[in-house]
Amino acid sequence: MNQYAQMISRVKAPEKLIENVLVEQREYEYWQADKKADRQKWGMKFAGGVFRGAVMACVFCVCFVFSMQVMAGSVPQVYEWLYLVSPKTAQFFMPVKKVSENAGIRMEVLSAYIHDNVAEIYISMEDLEGERIDETADLYDSYSIHQPFGATGHCQRVGYDEETGQVLFLITVSQWDDAKIAGSKMTFSVREFISQKTEYEYLPVTLDLNSADRDAKFVGKWINGLSRGFDVSDGEVQREDIKVLPPGKGTPVELMGENGEEIVIEGVEISGIAYAEGKLHIQKRTEDIFANDNHGYFWLIDENGEVVDYLYKASYHEKEDGTYTDYEEFVFEVAEEDLGKYTVVAHLWITGTHVEGPWRVTFPLENADN
Repeated sequence: MNQYAQMISRVKAPEKLIENVLVEQREYEYWQADKKADRQKWGMKFAGGVFRGAVMACVFCVCFVFSMQVMAGSVPQVYEWLYLVSPKTAQFFMPVKKVSENAGIRMEVLSAYIHDNVAEIYISMEDLEGERIDETADLYDSYSIHQPFGATGHCQRVGYDEETGQVLFLITVSQWDDAKIAGSKMTFSVREFISQKTEYEYLPVTLDLNSADRDAKFVGKWINGLSRGFDVSDGEVQREDIKVLPPGKGTPVELMGENGEEIVIEGVEISGIAYAEGKLHIQKRTEDIFANDNHGYFWLIDENGEVVDYLYKASYHEKEDGTYTDYEEFVFEVAEEDLGKYTVVAHLWITGTHVEGPWRVTFPLENADN
């Protein structure tokens, strides 16, 4: 015990860090006072004692981390833990680092514009080893914005430079309560991105509707997505009543290009087609959905070129071979004797490249132009 006491006595935390923790303690006490009328006296004492104990424990833990030179800037797990405990403390530990390189991809903070309670930051990403980045680059909802204050934020692609191969993103953060945002640090991280996406717009699908299974067995699944066609007003379809075709592998979607060429879409399949109770069911299977942004829709076109919207579309996920597969079932209300009069058309978005990071930059919230 004496040995541990001697070790702890040699630990000296930065004054700024201690100040941040004490500020959070005071903020909690102010909040506690505001809630005094709503809680019992003994409960308040208990809560206050627990919080003070937690603060002291946090100070000890942070000091220990600091003394061992395990900094949040170099150990992501430590940073994430600290951010949960105290955002101000986490951002205190994060060193300013405006460039991050990993997997041959460079992410860099280019400029920042701070005004009132809003921060606008431009960040670029560039492939140093190949051509994995293009004008379709998408962070695929894998980014995180960490700041030591309450705020709302988002990131969007705003440009692409063909000569340099750089794609430009704009991060916009608005602090709550209209408080001025300058004077702090912010951390922006990206886990992965996708790019080289191709759009296939309203192309015919090679599919014989007369081959629909008339004896298909439908099953109940937990439907995580349900939408109705734009031209359909039938509101009687309920999620819990829906039965779908069972999951299973199918054949890759085959499209007919504008020049009559055959286009095979790998990773997206027609996994089932059936006709039952006056409805045509077409099931689309998309593999490994969390590693790509492959998605799209099916419609029917009649002999006169008129589009027939689906009655509803139901989707569910299945874990297969360690990854998640997405099943979407498009249901059309058409007469069985008219099936041969329709052509299936598709509008698909297909991802070409998926790159994993991570990348992370930390920068002061102050006006800057690189």
